[in-house]
Amino acid sequence: MFGILRFPWFGRKSAINGWSDNNIQIREEPFYCESLLYGDEKISVRQDGYKYITSVSGARKEELYDLREDPEEAKNIIHTEVPGKDMLRKKLMAWYESNQKKAEAPESVNLDQATRDRLKSLGYVQ
Repeated sequence: MFGILRFPWFGRKSAINGWSDNNIQIREEPFYCESLLYGDEKISVRQDGYKYITSVSGARKEELYDLREDPEEAKNIIHTEVPGKDMLRKKLMAWYESNQKKAEAPESVNLDQATRDRLKSLGYVQ
């Protein structure tokens, strides 16, 4: 869909089912997401009406939202006692670490000199 590549470890479930324009879908199974907004890498999991977000780059900042009571995600309840909060954190970190292993880059790549020069001019390599 939309010309996006499907990776074998992603499975065959559509991510579109995780969103809804008019209401929040309460999902029993976890729905994971990763974002690189403004250079801060964040990951999240949505399950059982809650959304847990954490930063994995820079300072660790955690967020937790009760999507049934706060669908706009305006009130971070991370410091509130919420059943299952630690479970969401553990599931998310396990998912992230699992996918980091799958996404590791090869140790070396053979590039011709023109490609190396172009990458250097763009600031990707030194």
